Amino acid sequence: MKKKRKKKLAHPNPKEFGKKNSQAIDNFTKKRFLIYLPFILMFILSLIYFAPLLSGEKMMYGSDWLLGGYSKHAWSIRYISQHKEIPMWFPHIFGGCPTISAFFGDLLSPHTLLYLLFPIHIVWSYLFVFYTFLAGIGVYLLFKELKLGYFPSFLAGVCYMFSGPLISTTFAGHLGRAISVALLPFMLLFILKGVIRQKFYFFIFFAGISALSFLTGHFQMTYYAMGLSIFFFIFLLVGRRKQLKSKTTLQLSAFFILGIVVLGLLVSISFLPVMKNLGFGTRGATKGYDYTTSWSMPTAELIDLFVPQFSGMQEHYWGENYFKLHSEYIGILPLLFLLFGLIFYFKERNVKFFLVIGLVALFLALGKNTPVFKLAYYLVPGIKKFRAPSLIFYILSFSIILIAAYGLKGLLEQKNKKKIILSSLIFIGCYIIFALIAIAGKNGFISFLKSHFSYLLSPQNTMKLKAFTENYPHFEHGIGKALLVSLAGFGLIYLFIKTKIKLAYLIIGLGIVMLIDQWVCEKRFLKTNPPPSQYYRKDDVISYLENDKSLYRVFPLQYQRSNDGILFLHDIQSLGGYHPNPLRRYQELIGAGESVMFTPINFIKFPKLLNIVNGKYIIGLPLPEDTTRYDAHSREAIRQLKNYYSQFTLVHRGQYAIYKNNSCLPRAFFVNNYKVIKNKDDVLKFMENEKFDPSSLVLLEENPDFNEPDTSIPGSNIKITDYTANRITLDIDAKTNGFLVLSENYYPRWHAYVDNKENKIYIADYTLRAIPITSGNHKVVLKYEDRSYNLGKTFNIIGDIILLFSFVFQFFRRKENIQKINP
Repeated sequence: MKKKRKKKLAHPNPKEFGKKNSQAIDNFTKKRFLIYLPFILMFILSLIYFAPLLSGEKMMYGSDWLLGGYSKHAWSIRYISQHKEIPMWFPHIFGGCPTISAFFGDLLSPHTLLYLLFPIHIVWSYLFVFYTFLAGIGVYLLFKELKLGYFPSFLAGVCYMFSGPLISTTFAGHLGRAISVALLPFMLLFILKGVIRQKFYFFIFFAGISALSFLTGHFQMTYYAMGLSIFFFIFLLVGRRKQLKSKTTLQLSAFFILGIVVLGLLVSISFLPVMKNLGFGTRGATKGYDYTTSWSMPTAELIDLFVPQFSGMQEHYWGENYFKLHSEYIGILPLLFLLFGLIFYFKERNVKFFLVIGLVALFLALGKNTPVFKLAYYLVPGIKKFRAPSLIFYILSFSIILIAAYGLKGLLEQKNKKKIILSSLIFIGCYIIFALIAIAGKNGFISFLKSHFSYLLSPQNTMKLKAFTENYPHFEHGIGKALLVSLAGFGLIYLFIKTKIKLAYLIIGLGIVMLIDQWVCEKRFLKTNPPPSQYYRKDDVISYLENDKSLYRVFPLQYQRSNDGILFLHDIQSLGGYHPNPLRRYQELIGAGESVMFTPINFIKFPKLLNIVNGKYIIGLPLPEDTTRYDAHSREAIRQLKNYYSQFTLVHRGQYAIYKNNSCLPRAFFVNNYKVIKNKDDVLKFMENEKFDPSSLVLLEENPDFNEPDTSIPGSNIKITDYTANRITLDIDAKTNGFLVLSENYYPRWHAYVDNKENKIYIADYTLRAIPITSGNHKVVLKYEDRSYNLGKTFNIIGDIILLFSFVFQFFRRKENIQKINP
């Protein structure tokens, strides 16, 4: 009996197979429920990731969030609820500073409405959930519009959601950065739709989403996104120059300009006051190339893209910057797919464009480590005002994910099986070689790193060397994990190419491997804290100080919680605190120079300055009587502190010691005599003189239009009858002509009205306010009046009307089109 021979199956043509596979995907994704599946899955993934915070029983940890972030939101919302107005001035830190003019939180964002309705820490957590979800949806919709296909767009969206530049912002509490990263895809999406469909309202939507990013996100990062948006629009116009008529090109250009104008209208409510503040804030001036390039991305940290543990995470960070609170890691599989994308789609215009954009972002992120940034420093408007060039890195991450989506598309269409397998093996081989060098040749590699990063061996960098040593085992584990992820990804790809698994299993498998890879790394940046009711509960300092109902400020010299806002959360005003842009004059007065940190050198060197700034209490640590058990350096420090505190009266001793400054001047006091010193540096020198008595002499920097009294008559009475963030009211009984001096920072948006007539406010004692007063009884009202804010508010309303009109127009236009299709 003859055996039947099995027919040998003809090997399918790769191109034909790719077309059939692509058609199968298209048919598969036309099923109605699959249209909504990415939205559902991305939302569920966002909820799962942030699950520990959703109940509100815990508060998200974030270094900047706890560094006054929560407290500022709580104070602002409480003020708005009580006074039915936005606080334009924040009197509780740094002797007072502006809010809207200094990017004070997100007061002008839609988030404020949510904070008014729900607990702040819960809203904060859900905003991270929302914008993480939004980031994925934005990428999915944009990539679908770019014809990348259903599955590549979906996996790219998930990858972008949990990429380091977005999701690791939780550790520092940088919601603004997360928002800017999340909204970038929508900015590009509306530009793309506007050019393709040639409808003006898409450019208005672009303006709306960009305004949201500017008002609620991170200004510098959104500025970079705007630059990308402009180049993307030009790129699209150039690419369609053959299809578009000259008239259409001009029309689209006009639409884009209209969008920019509407954007300007929407953000003017914030930008106009900020522009007016540039000359007064610490960060308002150009500070030179070194300042601008501070927090550049070290070149060696590019290795973190492949092994995120290389330069160390959090407490194990040993890189060149002072510290690092985030991650740039986007995952291993996106890098493999990036390789596929460059192999199969290098000639694709979109790939070329975003490859160039990604490289530009990379060179700019490296800052001082390449000569490219110096060109940008001198040629690109606005760059000199910023610092931390590394913030632009998220645009590189976005570009990598886009090209990787092309690579995944090529894999699904099986462009070239041999190239896919070969490039995958080369990719894995590189990891194996790196693992052999770093693990098998451990001692030699460590010696190489120490010699290359010579700062590790510097005596002042012992903590960096310690972090490097402790991090190396984590680095070894990181290499092993990266190798496992690469092998798992390759295994799925190989099985798919050999038709051992179906498309659905490939996508599910790749998605799971990618998420595990990302979450293992990024979950380290999601920490929790007790809820605000516990975290900000009163300590012995608050319990003592709140008994004093007068208006005063405290000097938190050794108070460990001076920056987290617990003081002003309990309505106690401080000479310190934390603010991203305090007033320059105040910082110079206290000896902090151009720093934004509270560094009160002059309050220690010249304690009498505390009298001028209404510093009534000094918070320190209890000092030991017996210092014999301490080393010589510590004993000397204790001796100096005792000597300093001896000038004040100890009024409380517990966890902290509180001292009272009995020479403290009240918040408002009357001075008969003045002296004009036109050079501000000379003013500061005069104030440092022991003979200077601010209660009897006020220092001005210009000649007042005012007659100095022949004789000084004591006994003038001042009573503050109303004190809010935007308004101060005083009753004065002046025995002679003189000056009402307020221990409040001078700022030109404050206007004084004496008996309903506006009176000039002079800069007094370097940073305070002085108002000339004639003898007699007067009512003085100081109001914060910002004409630039009022003008910006008007422009914003016009922009909102245009945006609303565009939404309504688009809604009815779409409804009309649907009725035509389905009559």
